[in-house]
Amino acid sequence: MPSSRYQYMAWLGGRWTRVGRTNESRPNALAIAERAFERTRIPMELRNGDGETVARYL
Repeated sequence: MPSSRYQYMAWLGGRWTRVGRTNESRPNALAIAERAFERTRIPMELRNGDGETVARYL
């Protein structure tokens, strides 16, 4: 069963850096990442508990 923990990553200083994490459901975690990207325009990734990229906002 996949983990419900997601990590928010931002492209900072030329590398992906973890900037947050959540136990929200996948739809909520995706919405949070998308809103963060829209506000900051910093490239963002959402990764699951296994470290696999779920979504990327460039």
